[in-house]
Amino acid sequence: MSKAWVSTVVCGLAGVVICIGLGYSCLSLSRSAQINQKLKRSVRTVERLDALEHESKSLRAVVKQFDALRYDSLVDVRTLANNAFGAERVDAVRQAREACDDGYSVNRIEMYIKDISLELLLPFIHMSESQRPPLRLTACTIHAAAARSGYGDVTLKLERVERSD
Repeated sequence: MSKAWVSTVVCGLAGVVICIGLGYSCLSLSRSAQINQKLKRSVRTVERLDALEHESKSLRAVVKQFDALRYDSLVDVRTLANNAFGAERVDAVRQAREACDDGYSVNRIEMYIKDISLELLLPFIHMSESQRPPLRLTACTIHAAAARSGYGDVTLKLERVERSD
C-alpha cells in the first residue's frame, strides 16, 4: 500500500470522527438547552411550593387560634345592635352562612339601622370587632338624614368565622 492511500484512509477516518463529534456536540447543545428549560421550570415550581407551604403554616396558626376560642357563648348580632342602638332602630338583620373546610363556616350578616346618631356607629363597630370570634366590618353605607345633622340610616355588613358543629 502506498503512503498516499494510507493518508487518504486516515484523513477519511479523521473526517468521520470529526463529523460524529460535531454531530454529538450539536445534539448535546440541544439537549442542554432542553435540560436548562426544565431546570428553570422546576426552580419556579419549587419557589411556588415554598410560598404555598409558608401560607399554609400561617393559615394553620390562625385555625389553631380559632380552635382555642369558646363558641358556646356567641353573641347574637341582633341583641348586640339592639343594645347599642335601641330595638326600635334595628329594622332588619339578615344572616347567611357559607360552609368552609375543616368544620368552619363564614356567617355573613347584613343589618339595616334607621335614624341613628352616627356617633353611636364607631363604638358599635369597635364592640363588634372585640367579640371572640370577632364580627368584622366588611361594608358600611350611610344615608344622612336631611332633617337632622349627625343622624342617618345605616346599612352594615359584618362577617364572622364560626365553628359549624
